[in-house]
Amino acid sequence: MMMNLRKRFLWGKKRKRDSAIDTSDMGNISTEEEDSQIFDENMEEYLEEGEVEEEDEQEQEQEEDEEEEEERRERDRKEEEERRERERKEEKDRRERKRREEEERRREREKEEEEGRRRRLKEEEEERRERLRREEEERRERLREEEERRERTRKEDELKRERIREEEEEKRKRDEEKREEEKSEWGREKRKREEEMESERRKLESLRQELDKEKKEMKEEKEERER
Repeated sequence: MMMNLRKRFLWGKKRKRDSAIDTSDMGNISTEEEDSQIFDENMEEYLEEGEVEEEDEQEQEQEEDEEEEEERRERDRKEEEERRERERKEEKDRRERKRREEEERRREREKEEEEGRRRRLKEEEEERRERLRREEEERRERLREEEERRERTRKEDELKRERIREEEEEKRKRDEEKREEEKSEWGREKRKREEEMESERRKLESLRQELDKEKKEMKEEKEERER
């Protein structure tokens, strides 16, 4: 606005100077001088009004600048609030996501621990059952072996009693024959030979019993080692 006023002012001065040196129309010089004076006065007044208007415009521009600055600050403030709100929301979402992840990991960890505990209990129960099964089998095996041992002992005792009975019967017969044969010399000779044979038989029988006893002890030792 001020630039336009200056241009108009300079244009007015040029027009006054041109009018002052114009000789083609001397009759109008006084009128033009008056017009120039009036123009100068009007221009001064106009310039003063222009300065006022310029001040008003400057104030208006300053107010507009201040309003724009205030709007900018308000916009920045809102943007900052929105940014902070986004950050708060993102932080809240991040914490919630972290909490859910930790909760999920905790549940997964508890699930794995529970599965491990159940697996250990199952393995321990299986081991306990297997141990009881082996112990029961061993107990039955011991009972079976004990029963077999008793049965062998019973049969051996029966055989022994049978041999004793037979030996007693033979002895009784021999004694009876001996009493009959003692009546003659021949009987005495015969009895002597039989006594010698009986002595040999007893020795052999004693040896056989010792061998049987050793065999029995060796067998029992072998069974004991196998157990």
